[in-house]
Amino acid sequence: MNNLKLGSYTLTLAAISLASVAMGGKVQQPQDGPPRGGDQQMQGGPGGEHRQMRRMGPPRKASLVSIPMNVLDSELKLTEDQRGKIRDVMDELRDKHESMRPEQGEERPTAEQMKAAHAKMEAAEKEAIGKIEAILTDSQKATAHSLIQTITVFQLAGYPPMIDRLGLTEDQRVKIAALAPSEKTEDEDVRPFSRDEMQAKRKEMRAKLEAILTDAQKEQLAKMPMRGPGGPGGGGPGGQGGPGGGRDGGPGGGGPGGPGGQDNGPGDGGGDLI
Repeated sequence: MNNLKLGSYTLTLAAISLASVAMGGKVQQPQDGPPRGGDQQMQGGPGGEHRQMRRMGPPRKASLVSIPMNVLDSELKLTEDQRGKIRDVMDELRDKHESMRPEQGEERPTAEQMKAAHAKMEAAEKEAIGKIEAILTDSQKATAHSLIQTITVFQLAGYPPMIDRLGLTEDQRVKIAALAPSEKTEDEDVRPFSRDEMQAKRKEMRAKLEAILTDAQKEQLAKMPMRGPGGPGGGGPGGQGGPGGGRDGGPGGGGPGGPGGQDNGPGDGGGDLI
C-alpha cells in the first residue's frame, strides 16, 4: 500500500510546516470552519524579498496524518479504541514537530539546517503513518487508500476536502479517485512550477472533478472557500499547514504553518503544499 501515500514527494503537510515554523514564527491554531486559502502567503525563508522570482514545488497530496479526524472516523468507521490510539500517534507526531521549533531569538536556520530538519520530520511522519496503518484493519486500509486519492483530487482542484458533506455515491468516489496522479507521474514531475502552471493544473483538475459531480453537489461545493495555487512564501518555504492532531481532536487538518484541529481539512494555507 506504500504507506497509503501517493508518490515520493507526498510526505504532506508536516514537513513543510516545519520549515515555516523553523523561521521562528508562532504556530497558528485554525479558527472554526474551513481553512483559508486564496493567494495568501506565509513568510518565506531566505530570499523572501525576491517575490517576483518565486517558483513552486509540486502540489502536496493527502496522507493518513493529514486527513481530518471527523472524516477519517466517518469513512473508516473507527472503533473507540482505534480513535484513542490514532490520537496518541498524532499527539506524538505533534510533540516531535514542536520539539524541532527553534527557541525565540535564535538565528535563522541555514539551508542545510532546514534540509536536515525537513528530513527528520519526514522520518517522523513516515513512522506515524506506519503506526496508524498498524491500527487499521485490512478493509480500513483499502478504504483509506481510496479516501486519500479522493481527497488529493479535491486539493489539486483547489477545493477543501470536505467530501463528507457532498454525499458522494460509490460510483463517484471510484471515478474521482481515478483522477489522482499515479506514483509514476508524480515521480517524474517533481520540478518547480510557476504560478501560471499551477493555476492551469488546478483548472484542469477542477474541470475533471466537476464533470463527475451533480449540479446540487457543485452548488454546495461553490459555497466552500476556494484555495489558491499556493507556493513558497516569498521565495522560501511556504506556510503549509502542519499535521493535524490537536490533543482534543485527533488528526485534524493543519492550519497555516502549524498543527490543526479536528474539524478542519488539511491546511493548505498560502504556501505550497500536503
